[in-house]
Amino acid sequence: MVSVSVGASVPVVLLVDDNAKMLQALRETARSRSYQIITTTSPGAALKVLRTQAVAVLVVDEVMPEMSGLELLGIVAKEFPAIGRIVLTGHATVELATQAINQVRVHSFLQKPCKASALRAAIKALLKTPPPAEADQPKTPTSDAVRDRDAITGLYTRQALERLFREQPSAPAGRLDCVIYADIDRLHLINEAHGFEYGDEPH
Repeated sequence: MVSVSVGASVPVVLLVDDNAKMLQALRETARSRSYQIITTTSPGAALKVLRTQAVAVLVVDEVMPEMSGLELLGIVAKEFPAIGRIVLTGHATVELATQAINQVRVHSFLQKPCKASALRAAIKALLKTPPPAEADQPKTPTSDAVRDRDAITGLYTRQALERLFREQPSAPAGRLDCVIYADIDRLHLINEAHGFEYGDEPH
């Protein structure tokens, strides 16, 4: 299903979710006078829209039967690198966030249910400062989530992880999750002796 209502002089935001009710709720959440909204209920339909008209920002649900949201965004990153990419997920993990940022290069990674203000702010940030069209795009998202990630690795900071685990429900029965936290003793001595660039390099 595709829903289109586009004005010629207003940027277009495409929302993708296979659940029609969730898509309608998402549309209400993202509603703004600053842009027009198109909705589709499948990644395939989303690609058809992207290949026939200009879209400024793409917002996708991560879990969909045809292909995952990250798979869709991976295709979009290659074919339409100038489109802002936002992924929504109800099952945020460090692995998923790392893949989203470093491999698919999403610009915002939001956990569902997200606040309307957070989603609209992420969309408007991308409309205000569109991502570069070059293949070598930033490895961190251009959103409020930036403060939650290490500037070098793109991974969650300890504070962000602690907050994420407080907000997440318990793991499903039969699945074990663990977190390994490693600290390097006296790293400041390495930085002082050889410089911060040396300390940041993998060894």
